Amino acid sequence: MGQAMSKKQSPPSSSASAIQTVSGKKKYDSPPGIVMIDQANNGNRPSPSSGVVVLGFVFAGGCGTNNSRRFMSSMAPEDYPYLFILVANTDGPQLKEFFNPAASNSDLSDKERENLAKWINSIEGTKQLTILELGESGSGAGGDPEVGRVATEAKREEIEEWMRPMRTVILSGGAGKGTGSGALPILQKIAKDLDKSPLTIVTMPFAYEGGGRMKKAIATLKALYDQGPTIPIYNENVPLEHSRGKGFREVFDEINNASIQPVFLGIREVTQVVGDMQNVDIADWRRVLSVGNYVTCDYTKVQMIKEDEKERGEEDISTFTQRLLRHDPYQDHRARRNATGMLTWAHGSWNPDEVKSVVEVATRELNPGVAENLEVFPGINIGSDGSKWMLILSVASHGPDPDSLPHAPSLVSIESKTSTIYVPVEGQNAPAEVKVQPEVAERWKTLYRRRFVELTPAERKEYGMLAVAIGAQVGKTVFYPRG
Repeated sequence: MGQAMSKKQSPPSSSASAIQTVSGKKKYDSPPGIVMIDQANNGNRPSPSSGVVVLGFVFAGGCGTNNSRRFMSSMAPEDYPYLFILVANTDGPQLKEFFNPAASNSDLSDKERENLAKWINSIEGTKQLTILELGESGSGAGGDPEVGRVATEAKREEIEEWMRPMRTVILSGGAGKGTGSGALPILQKIAKDLDKSPLTIVTMPFAYEGGGRMKKAIATLKALYDQGPTIPIYNENVPLEHSRGKGFREVFDEINNASIQPVFLGIREVTQVVGDMQNVDIADWRRVLSVGNYVTCDYTKVQMIKEDEKERGEEDISTFTQRLLRHDPYQDHRARRNATGMLTWAHGSWNPDEVKSVVEVATRELNPGVAENLEVFPGINIGSDGSKWMLILSVASHGPDPDSLPHAPSLVSIESKTSTIYVPVEGQNAPAEVKVQPEVAERWKTLYRRRFVELTPAERKEYGMLAVAIGAQVGKTVFYPRG
């Protein structure tokens, strides 16, 4: 399928000496090397009509601040001159510690420290990084979304000023606590009112964090879904093989690297890079997001097959497709099955048959009756880094509610007379054990033993209803039969 992949190297960095807020109000004593100054202008940011796509990433709250640091340490700002980052938080000490040029950052590699220092330095230079302290005390939101909401509303003018030069804005933060839960819906609404076609990535809490926090997170997610395109990331779905015996930093890095980071980097290329063969422009991006508010983003790289420590070629296209559409357990991929808008971006030495094969598999997984309304926006960029990857952004007008399919809930039984079936589900190696009505069990076994391409349209519809109903019972996405 192509060539081996290599990482793009970033040039060395200069040291940073200052950090600023948009408001210019000094809330507390700054540590040595940090000066809070006013940002009264947009620096070197081009206007939205300058012929380039000016892209804004907004990170809100403690989770957002963590993710922003991970993101900035992975890349140098000069490699992305039209990308601008806003970090907004009520936690002043976290902002100081994370963006203090004198901080040791012992958890980062030398290259990562260089990259982060460059972003901090850009506050006074290219202004690619802006720090916005929310609230008046810098003491956080105490887990109260109302505090986060009020603090964000109070900075509406500064936020609007920052967003205006952007062509589109991507938002990220955690739900369940105070700042992220309160700030994200406000930030999303501001971006929507300014016609920035925002996409929001919201991280849901672990179950152990308690029912109260989960209720707040669900309320935040519903509010975001009501307003605009949103991707939820479920921390709780971390596979055992990625969490057993590991610390929180390693687990969060796994979630970030597998799910959040690829979305940011992939979308940056989709919106800012001109495709060599086929191009997706910003109007296409806006069109896809206008389809609905339930978004899934699948991304993965082609893996090289090794034999005796030597590379002997790329993995089979069917293996790649399976990983692309199944490898990320942190999203609810049932939403993808309702998609009527799909943006595909192929980076690297792809050929038409390969791209066609991947899109066909993604299309076959759509719920019955959906595919006839699907519109696919393909982009292909050969690139020069030797990397080969694909991103599929799927957008649906409604989510994976079992009530969205007629009679689906009644297919699964909790009565005393049941049969057991074993169902392959996303995010775990062993099949899930499910109790269903005996006639449902027999029908499931009959359909699943056959290849999906062999099923009639009526059988596919029947299987789709079964899969959604069973998935709703076990709380995971059910795999479709093999192609």
